Formats: sequence, structure tokens, C-alpha cells
Amino acid sequence: MADDNTYGKTRPRIVVDSNGTPVVMWGRKTDDKVYVARLDGNSFTTPVSVVPGSEEAFVSDWAGPDIASNGNDVFVTYHSQPEAEGFVYVVKSSDGGVNFGDTVRAESAAVEQSRFPVIAVDPNGNPAVMFMKFEGNWIDPQYVVANSPDGGATYLDDVNASEIAPGEVCDCCPA
Repeated sequence: MADDNTYGKTRPRIVVDSNGTPVVMWGRKTDDKVYVARLDGNSFTTPVSVVPGSEEAFVSDWAGPDIASNGNDVFVTYHSQPEAEGFVYVVKSSDGGVNFGDTVRAESAAVEQSRFPVIAVDPNGNPAVMFMKFEGNWIDPQYVVANSPDGGATYLDDVNASEIAPGEVCDCCPA
């Protein structure tokens, strides 16, 4: 697929588009970028970076960006760096992972700190992003979900998905 020295190989994930074509996403730890490539015949396309410009994403072996698809819509979520001050973003491709649009912030301005986003898409093509939310200084961890009612163009305020959990949820574990 891609040259490890150029594109990295951290924490790959795979989805398929409406034709069953594999779309692969992974990160590169040396510059905290996130790449996507899709199968085209017998080889993969040149990887496309979905993190804009000089922005960096949280990329690790044990946690990091996530990908989901529905039809030809492919969504990638990541948390920007620095982790204590960054945000949860989503980028969308409407053509099976060939091109990606601008980033959309999935967390509301009321979130003080966040980390570990994961994404799923409902049958209507609306993504839901789950992530950990904290008050300042990483206290009061909660798993929350921010739903998009319009195919990923905007996200509603998050809803606490862990309030029925007994005690405090693990603040260092991806969903």
C-alpha cells in the first residue's frame, strides 16, 4: 500500500463503500497526520491526508482516529493536538474516500477537555461521535455522544452516555 517512511502505519482501520471497495485509514506518529487510501483495481490509491495544514491529530498505537461509512459517505474523526487543548473533529467524503471536505467540530464550545473520539453512522447517513469529556484538569470523566442530524454538516450538543455507569468511567480507555 503506502511507504511506511512517508505515510506511517499506526492503528489502521478499514471500512467499505457502497460497492464493497475497501477504504483504509491510519495515522503517522512522526507528524501526527491521518491518511486515507482506497482500493483501485489491484492497488491502493495514493494516500490523502485528512488533517488540514499544520494541524496535528492525536495518533497512538492504542487510541486515535476512527473511521465509519454508509454508502459512499466516509467519515473520519480525530482529536487535534495538543491533547489538553485540542478538539474533536470530523471530516467527510461523499465519494467513497476519494476527496474529503473541511473539518467540522463535533464537540460543543461547552466542552473543556476531550479525547478518544470514535464514530458510527446510522442507516440514514447521520454520524454519531462518542468521546470522553472532562472538566478542566481531566476531572469528572464522562463518555458522551454528539449526533449529527444532517449528514455530518453540524453536530448537536453532546449527551452523557455514561451517567448510569456505577462510579467513575475509566479516563484512559478509548470507547
